[in-house]
Amino acid sequence: MYRPSIKSKRTLIVMAVIALILYYISENSRIEVKSIYYDQKIAASEKMLEALKVIRDHRAALGVFPEELGDPLVTIMIGEKYSQITTEEGLLSSKLTALNPNFAAAIMEMLEQAGAQKGDKVAIGATGSFPGLNLAVYSACDVLGVELVQISSLGSSSWGANSENFTWLDMETVLREKGIFKFKSVAASIGGGNDIGIGLSQHGRDLLRAAAKRNSIPLIEEPDLLSSINKRMEIYGDIKNYKAYINIGGGIASLGHQWNSEIIEPGLNHRLPLKNYPGIGVINLFGTDIAVIHLEKMEKLIAKYSLPLAPNPLPPVGIGRVFMESRYDLRITIASLVIIALMLAAIFRLDKKLFKFSQEGSDPETLTQEH
Repeated sequence: MYRPSIKSKRTLIVMAVIALILYYISENSRIEVKSIYYDQKIAASEKMLEALKVIRDHRAALGVFPEELGDPLVTIMIGEKYSQITTEEGLLSSKLTALNPNFAAAIMEMLEQAGAQKGDKVAIGATGSFPGLNLAVYSACDVLGVELVQISSLGSSSWGANSENFTWLDMETVLREKGIFKFKSVAASIGGGNDIGIGLSQHGRDLLRAAAKRNSIPLIEEPDLLSSINKRMEIYGDIKNYKAYINIGGGIASLGHQWNSEIIEPGLNHRLPLKNYPGIGVINLFGTDIAVIHLEKMEKLIAKYSLPLAPNPLPPVGIGRVFMESRYDLRITIASLVIIALMLAAIFRLDKKLFKFSQEGSDPETLTQEH
């Protein structure tokens, strides 16, 4: 008569089959559960969607329509390929990706993980290149209830806020006047090369000066990059008063050097690692003491939060891993482990008894019949 034994190939095969069946059942027991900060993430994404609608309606009222801008998402947040205030070439796909309202939920998660709470101060270095990301940050900060100190560089790469009569500061003003956000930049710079518009024409620089003036924002115009960085740090004040620093885009005063964008990991960095940075910018000065959130390199950034590249149409609010997490049903997983453990224990116990009786001279066959 066959007796189960850990030394038996038949027993091992049967155990392996049972274990595979239980693994299959456990693996397919995953359930979707709401992620941490779910309600706040939904609120932030809805706020961003509202802001997008306000900008679209405002521009439409002025006679600007998506067809004129080549805007496939019909948000009127996509600028021109080239204009007098375009600082460099940019990717249309990156600008479209940043308009996803669910990006605000990802920003909310980063801020929460950085330890930011209601009433905390957050410093921001923004550009006109990613108006979508600017809206995402504003939306998350508004819902979280933090205080912002933002300095914006006004130039923009292709497809960003590079319409000559509708810069990021103009968008900011519209949203504030409509009651969507209370935030406004405390200062601005021309941006571009050395943060003083190198690469732009004199007319382009004058257009950006005019944008700062009509929106009543003080303009930083220092003679060189180092002076511009120092001026920004003077405006921000004591680093220790802040919970996080957020860099949006590739502003040279914020990054210190364009290569720093490759060195610094996109997303949340609790502290910047000590490295041989080719230049020291505002992000480096903050990153020695507090968390920094680096929002650039869109493909790497969206991979971390399972957000789509250049979605068309815009995804509904609440779609994506940032809202829902896939988890195993622990009841099924634990039950499977218990079954395997009991099965092993039973076989080892039977082997032990058979070994004991064989040592005492008893007939294992008799033992099997008795049991």
